[in-house]
Amino acid sequence: MPPRTKQTTPSEAPGVEARSFLDSPAVLALRLDWEKIAWVILVIVALVLRLYMVGARTMSHDESLHTLYSYNLYKGAGYQHDPLMHGPLLFELTALSYFFFGASDFSARMPSVLLGTGVVILMWFMRRWLSRPGAFLAAAMLAVSPTMLYHSRYIRHDMFLIFFAVLMVVLVFRYLEQGDSKWLIGLAVAMGLAFTTMEASFLYAVIFAAFFLVWIAVKLLREPWEIGSYRWVFFAVFLLGALVAIYPLIEAIKAPVGAPVTSARLGGLPMWPLFVGGLAAVGVSFWLLLKGFGTERLRAMREVDVVVWLLTLAAPMYAAFPIKLFGGNPQEVKILSNM
Repeated sequence: MPPRTKQTTPSEAPGVEARSFLDSPAVLALRLDWEKIAWVILVIVALVLRLYMVGARTMSHDESLHTLYSYNLYKGAGYQHDPLMHGPLLFELTALSYFFFGASDFSARMPSVLLGTGVVILMWFMRRWLSRPGAFLAAAMLAVSPTMLYHSRYIRHDMFLIFFAVLMVVLVFRYLEQGDSKWLIGLAVAMGLAFTTMEASFLYAVIFAAFFLVWIAVKLLREPWEIGSYRWVFFAVFLLGALVAIYPLIEAIKAPVGAPVTSARLGGLPMWPLFVGGLAAVGVSFWLLLKGFGTERLRAMREVDVVVWLLTLAAPMYAAFPIKLFGGNPQEVKILSNM
């Protein structure tokens, strides 16, 4: 056989100088098509609508409080959290905006402007589920929505929380599609930032978890079980245990602080045994699920990972309920002395 000759690339040919990435045309590197051009125009329009005369309107009462405490933090006077004004993230980002752009009404509203524009950009990552035209239409409606525009030009926690909520949806769907743990880590970061924004984020986590619990329940109803007789027993025990565990928490909402919660409707019956019994029943239902449906099959359901992740991260935020239920004061976290 004749000896093989080495194939030379154009850059290796004599007299041809190798070209680096920096020498390549920028337009080709961006690989722009008409869809991307439309998205760039839409994002620019959204940003301009939020920036135009954003500092001209007089600060409202809520805004004046947020700007004052942000300014104190910016000037080095510190910051002390007060639940009356929700989480600290708004004040920290506003103080950072003061650092970059100077203290003004314009810079005070800049974080809301950027996050409001960010909500529009997040629709780009929803194209696989909303379709390309659907995602663009959703982004266009968000860009010009009077409500979204108002809150994107207003220094309050609303736009912060909306941004993180939409980001959580994107990350959850990415995990369900790919199964990569990096999306769960991103979800934890988004939830943490939402928790430092506003108390409503706790409810968002539970709403998301409830949606996926229903999704899982539908799958459990449709798919065959390894032990078929456990299916309906699981659902009955789980629902009964959940209802029994939730009722004492409802009673705890209006109960006085400092004594174990009792129910006037049930003749003064202490509530904590019901709560413990309900949790025990839920635990038994999980055992039935693992045995009847199959541990490996359950672990293969990515929706289960999402629910566990959401409830695990949100559970500490609901600690006030059991603390009060057992006779403690959630503001002091003293429970053993009252039992």
